[in-house]
Amino acid sequence: MGIIRDSFVIFKNWAEAIETLPEEYQLETYKALVRYGVNGVIPEDISPVAKAMLVSFSRDMENNIAKYTASVENGKKGGNPNFKKGQSNPYYAQKTDNQSITEDNPKITEDNLDEPNDNLYVNVYVNDNDILKKEINKEKNTILTDSELYSLIEGSFSDSEVCNKFKDYAEMRKAMGKNKAIRTKSTLDSCIQKLRKYARTKEEALDILDYSIANCYQGLFDRFNHGKKSANKEAIPYAN
Repeated sequence: MGIIRDSFVIFKNWAEAIETLPEEYQLETYKALVRYGVNGVIPEDISPVAKAMLVSFSRDMENNIAKYTASVENGKKGGNPNFKKGQSNPYYAQKTDNQSITEDNPKITEDNLDEPNDNLYVNVYVNDNDILKKEINKEKNTILTDSELYSLIEGSFSDSEVCNKFKDYAEMRKAMGKNKAIRTKSTLDSCIQKLRKYARTKEEALDILDYSIANCYQGLFDRFNHGKKSANKEAIPYAN
């Protein structure tokens, strides 16, 4: 058993190479590649075809991991001592006259970013959580159609009377003008959260909604001072 690794990089050309194999070997090779990437040991219980592929990938993977480890250790020591503050990244900067671009010293381009290279290391780290957050925020801020808005409202309330009253509240805000309307899921969620915070019963929810509708108020108000008290952990009977 080798050293257990938290992560490793799979290059595009590896995937392309595996896809050229007969289908019966592709899944086996992918699984073996993951096992090797995690523990650094080529599995013994695999077919010669899969083993041959891993052997061909192993040099690039080990070089990749070694360079990443070196860059981390160098960062702990303060980085490259020859890299001056304010200087542009030397990997992406145009080479100087005494650093000509050759096959041994290539310039990084969009065409070769994902190609293994013994003389440079490109670490592309994708944070899945950040991507997920961006997608969630994008969804919350997408402009809703009327049918989408009503569908979300109907999914938020188990009591039909409260649901219909909330739709009336949404219609009132829409009539106040574009800037006052409930146009995104983020705005809708905020209004629903306030109603659930301020109303503990169906009657209180209807009263709060009626108050804002009657006075053409954009907001919902804590007419029963529930917002200043500790949150009620029991399920609110009018909401899903």
